[in-house]
Amino acid sequence: MPLVRFPYGKGSIEYNFPDKRFNGELVSRLTAYRAPCSQEQLAREAIEHPIGVPRLSVMAEGKKNVVII
Repeated sequence: MPLVRFPYGKGSIEYNFPDKRFNGELVSRLTAYRAPCSQEQLAREAIEHPIGVPRLSVMAEGKKNVVII
């Protein structure tokens, strides 16, 4: 039986899956990710080069109020 560890709170919990109910495990490598620059620079790059939408300055043209979340 495969033993799978799930993140839970600040630790984890484990569960043994029956072989017939286990097809595989996807493992995140998020904890190993290191950003190529600061959070401020990442936010600036995202605003300057959005994916799939016009730039913020273009979307705000002619508007009186703008909300950024």
